[in-house]
Amino acid sequence: MKNGILDLLNLQEVDGSNNERTENISKKDIAIIGISLRFPAADNTRTFWENLQSGVDSITDISQERAQDLEKYFGRKVSCASSGYIDDIDKFDSEFFNIRRKEAVWMDPTQRIFLEMVWHALEDAGYGAGQLKGSRTGVYLGYRNDELHDYKKMLKPINPIHLWFPET
Repeated sequence: MKNGILDLLNLQEVDGSNNERTENISKKDIAIIGISLRFPAADNTRTFWENLQSGVDSITDISQERAQDLEKYFGRKVSCASSGYIDDIDKFDSEFFNIRRKEAVWMDPTQRIFLEMVWHALEDAGYGAGQLKGSRTGVYLGYRNDELHDYKKMLKPINPIHLWFPET
């Protein structure tokens, strides 16, 4: 499977005009035409596969910046185990997605990352803003919210609005 996906990543353009397979596509077939992902030490698909091929260990110690954020949240120094940390989870561009910044603060980080990854997958497929409007296009996701780590419940005691917007 790894080689198959690497082959797909190396495709520059697909021309189906002389391909017999394209003539027999039914309306029930599904085409995956764009891909996007974000993993520790890999902000894009190509880097992810390069890391896999090179045997890169993406498990690291927590950054100083994240450790300070945890200290702010818990009000004390917190020890953390090595883990696979995703970079820039706090860099969500809420205005790009037409979401008020104060609302975005309360969004689960997985929701913010999902929006970004969908947009990147559409770009990867060659579709720009508005090209899919009105088309029969779907985006499907399987996701289960973890009740134990409910983001809103976790944030409620500290009211994060004051962390990002000290004037409120």
